[in-house]
Amino acid sequence: MLRENKHKLVDTMRAEFQQARNAFLVGYHGLNVAQVTELRRRVRATASHMRVVKNRLAARATQDTPLAALETHFKGPLALTYNAGEPAPLAKVLIEFAKENPQLVFRAGIAEARLVDAAGLQTLASLPSREVLLARLLGMLNSPQRRLVTVLSGPLRNLVAVLQQVQTGKGAA
Repeated sequence: MLRENKHKLVDTMRAEFQQARNAFLVGYHGLNVAQVTELRRRVRATASHMRVVKNRLAARATQDTPLAALETHFKGPLALTYNAGEPAPLAKVLIEFAKENPQLVFRAGIAEARLVDAAGLQTLASLPSREVLLARLLGMLNSPQRRLVTVLSGPLRNLVAVLQQVQTGKGAA
């Protein structure tokens, strides 16, 4: 690759990495072309990107970006997966694919500006989606009002039940 092309590639990657909030380095040694293609397809489905480039170029591209902490982890055959959205969907895809293909090995990652190890990736993958978390939060916020309405309507409901029993009792007699 010509030096000018390398500079252009590094500049292009740096521009992409400036937007990225999450990135995970995975070792793909032992995967065949079909498996790597399937991994790329799954990563793309989460609105994420996957790049396989020379480690030296990737390390240069991460300088002065939110992914700068990954610079020391570029060793061996690696693929860099990254996105600007939520980290959980990408982590779920990587964990799911690694279960099916044990050759995929998690090396390092950054999620929301924090370094993540393999246990952190598992934790991210186990998180529910953002929509589910928001629904749970709204349910918890709505719960006290619902309980108050139930408590306040209890005596009235009981009075109506007693009146119906009295009416039923008089009608039967």
